Amino acid sequence: MTRTGRQESYTCLHNNRDPNKRRLSGVGASAIFACVGGILDAFTYFGHGRVFANSMTGNVVLLGVNVMQADWHQALRHLFPICSFFVGISAARLFYMDRLSGRIRKPELAVLTLEIGLFGTIGCLPEASSDFLITTTTAFAASLQSEAFRRVEGFPFSSTFTTGNLRTLSESVFDFLFDKRQLIAGRMVRIFSVICSLFFLGALTGALMTQRLHNKTLWIVSLMLALLWVRLIPRTRGKTSAFTNRLADAAKPMSGVSRSSVETTCRHPQSDTGGS
Repeated sequence: MTRTGRQESYTCLHNNRDPNKRRLSGVGASAIFACVGGILDAFTYFGHGRVFANSMTGNVVLLGVNVMQADWHQALRHLFPICSFFVGISAARLFYMDRLSGRIRKPELAVLTLEIGLFGTIGCLPEASSDFLITTTTAFAASLQSEAFRRVEGFPFSSTFTTGNLRTLSESVFDFLFDKRQLIAGRMVRIFSVICSLFFLGALTGALMTQRLHNKTLWIVSLMLALLWVRLIPRTRGKTSAFTNRLADAAKPMSGVSRSSVETTCRHPQSDTGGS
C-alpha cells in the first residue's frame, strides 16, 4: 500500500467510516465471524474431499499439485471453489453499488440473510450429496462474508481466513515489545489474539461437529450468523421494542480511534484481504 493509500485508510478510520460503505465491526461480532470461518474450512476439508471453503491459497496449491499428478478429478474439486469464490466476491460488491443503494439500505443485512439461507439449505442436504455442490456453494457463501465484513474496530482484518490476521498479530506483538511509539499496539494485540484464537477454536469445533452432525453442522453456523443478523436489524421509529433497540445500539460501531493513535499506527497497516 502506498503512503497516500495508507493516509486515506487511516483518515477513514479516524472519521469512523469505511470508504466502501461497510459497517465497522466490534470485537465480539468479528470473533464470531472468525469462528465461522474456522468451522467452514474444517467442515469442507474434513467432510467433503479435503477442499477448503475459505483458504484459496490452500486450494490453489492443491490444484497445482493435482494438475502435476494428472489427477483431474481432484483438481476440479479445488478449481470449482476458486471460481465460486470469484463469483461470490462480485456478488457481494453488487450490494454496495451506488445504483442499488436506494433499494438495499442495509447491505450487511442482505449479505447475512443470503449467507444464512445458503448454509441452512446445505444443512438440509443428505450426507450422500455431491461434494462438488456442497464445497462450491459453501465457498460462495463464505466469500460473501469475506467481502462484506472486513474491519474490526476500524482495523482491516480477514473475517474468514487467518493468515493476514496472524501477520497483524505478529507485527503488533513486536511493536508492543520493542517500539514504544506504537501506542495502539497493545490494543491490537488483544483484538487479534481473540480473533486468531476464535478461528482456531472454530476449526477444532468444526472438525468435531462434522464427525457427528455431517451437513447439519452448517445449521450451527446459520444460528451463529443469525445472532449477528438480529444485531443488524434497523430500528423502526415507534414500532421496535426496547430490547431490539438495545441490540441495535450494541451493534453500532465504536467511536473512531484517536488522531494520535492513527498517526502512530500508520507505519504498519494491513491490507483489507491480508492473505488466506
